[in-house]
Amino acid sequence: MIATFFICWPASNCDATDIWVYHSSYEDIDVFLMDDTLIHGINENGRYFKVTVKEVRNGKLLRTVMWEYEKSKYASDPWRYETSTMTHDHTCIVHVYDYLFEYCMNWLGWNYTIREFWYI
Repeated sequence: MIATFFICWPASNCDATDIWVYHSSYEDIDVFLMDDTLIHGINENGRYFKVTVKEVRNGKLLRTVMWEYEKSKYASDPWRYETSTMTHDHTCIVHVYDYLFEYCMNWLGWNYTIREFWYI
């Protein structure tokens, strides 16, 4: 005789969390990081991470934007970024103080250095 047992575990909370990162006074928007979208790794160019944010004004979602940050394998090169709203034919240097960049780097436990006006 074969007995079958089912083990029931309480359902765990798997909800994603939106984390407030900063408020842009210039655009009057709040930026929230969607924590379940943060991915990271190493590719042929070096380290990278991607994250999607929500831009909110007066409690209303304006849009979501995917940010991709990449560090060249050359130590002296600055971090660069590209967003889903850009034309995708170039990247930009990450200038200080990029609160989204800093939050993600701290969350990932990755080190960075500020040199003049950008992150190395």
